[in-house]
Amino acid sequence: MAEYSYGDPNAPPPAPDPREAIQEVLRAIRRNTVRVVFAVLVALMIGYALTLIWPDKYMSETKFVLRESRIVSATMADDLRDIPLPRKLATLEGELQSRKRIDAVMGELQWVEWLETGSSEAQRRELVLKIKRNLGVQMETDNVGGTHITLQFQWLRPHKAAQFVNHLRDHWITLTLDNHRRQIEDHKERLEAVVAERQDTYQAALRARQKFEQEHDVPSLLTLEVNNTIKGELMVKIPEAKAQLDSAISRVERLEGELSSIEPEIELPVPPKSPEHAQALAALAQARAEFSAKQRDYTPRNPVYIKAESAVKEAEAKLEALGIDENTPLNLTKLQTNPAYFDKVQEWELAREEEVKWRAQVSRLEEELDAVQARLDKLPLVNSRMQELDDAVGQASKLLEDANLEAQPIRDQVAQLRRQVQTNADAGEFSTGPFEVLETGVEPETPVLPIGALIMAFALVAGLVLGVAGPILGEFTRSSFGSVKEVSRNLGVPVLGAVDLILTTRDTRARLVQRALTMTTMALVLLAMGTALYIYTNLPEVLPASLHNFVRDLRLALT
Repeated sequence: MAEYSYGDPNAPPPAPDPREAIQEVLRAIRRNTVRVVFAVLVALMIGYALTLIWPDKYMSETKFVLRESRIVSATMADDLRDIPLPRKLATLEGELQSRKRIDAVMGELQWVEWLETGSSEAQRRELVLKIKRNLGVQMETDNVGGTHITLQFQWLRPHKAAQFVNHLRDHWITLTLDNHRRQIEDHKERLEAVVAERQDTYQAALRARQKFEQEHDVPSLLTLEVNNTIKGELMVKIPEAKAQLDSAISRVERLEGELSSIEPEIELPVPPKSPEHAQALAALAQARAEFSAKQRDYTPRNPVYIKAESAVKEAEAKLEALGIDENTPLNLTKLQTNPAYFDKVQEWELAREEEVKWRAQVSRLEEELDAVQARLDKLPLVNSRMQELDDAVGQASKLLEDANLEAQPIRDQVAQLRRQVQTNADAGEFSTGPFEVLETGVEPETPVLPIGALIMAFALVAGLVLGVAGPILGEFTRSSFGSVKEVSRNLGVPVLGAVDLILTTRDTRARLVQRALTMTTMALVLLAMGTALYIYTNLPEVLPASLHNFVRDLRLALT
């Protein structure tokens, strides 16, 4: 190792001692203690001023859960309802932070900062962005299908933070339930329209079947089995009736032949009216008999003939004298229906009636057989058509029943929602329905971060750094030596003696004046800053409104 002597001018300077350098820095700081303290106080006052201006954010949080997962889609557009649940929840998170949602909630709250931006769309948009940045939304699903929603909001005032987060929750719940109810009612209307349409179809099918039954008199056609039974019975009865008819015809023909051989009328003697009349009648009959006998044996000119003729005339005259009209033919007999003929006619009429009855019976049975056969011929087509109509009625009835079954739960749900709305309206309360509020947003007592303490700590550090940086920089940048050791250390030679700084009275007085001015200026600066902070803190009413507006805008800008 090389050795150097203090007398060698070409020898390199010795290595600096760190401890000696630190001591020089400390000595420089001690010489500038007032400046360091002044810098720290100024920094602390500036930091305190920043704590008064820089806004503290208060966060309020509300948690609620939606038990029915199908209601999650109530506030979404139709083209977004079929997306997967994670994307759906992410979309709903963005929707809760949307401009439309914030506008709706702020329209209810009517905050001053909101009303003041009404005339400027740019300011309103900037305020909405600030609210959106301070609004946190988180949605998660549990194992049972529920959706847990957490809303967090940070703002300058604790009551506004709680107010906004609770209003946003209630507004979203109300809107979601209203949209869900409207969707259910729209679904119900669509289902009711389907039910009405299917009811019309069912009634039309019934009317078509009824009309066909009336046009073809379907009940009178009976069934195939009944018609076949009737046809079988008729097929048995008709031959029997025809046999009876043939028997009746034969009997009528026989009786007609017998009637043709019987005289319809016979002569019967007239009964006498009195004994004289009877004698006259007997005499007349005897005279006529004798006259008739004489007419066979004698001629008209024969006295016997003439005597017999005279006897007949005398008998007739005697009968006439008894009261017989001279114009009345003197006939002792009259024509009368033959009793045998009459009895035979009665028998013939009965036989004829029997023939007519069996002929009508045969005709009626044949007509019935023709009707049965016509029904049998018609039944296949009618049954086929009736089967089609019955199938149409059954299908329409099934569709109507299915529509009613599908619509009934929606009807019950709509009725329940309407009862709930009516109950809430009567009670004047807010009901969350399928939502359950787990935690309501309350006014926070402390800000999210102790921003005031952080600013003061940063101000203290900044004041110390600035206060100490000046002496340190001055110490390292000055071109003179501050002590004998520094001269010896830097030059590498021993110092035999040193002459202290020689100051005149004028120089001393100038230094005192400079120091006094510096101290006064520092004191005035600190006094002015302290007075300004006191007035802003304790007497804000004396400050101009423009300054208050500026500070409020600045605080809002820093939010």
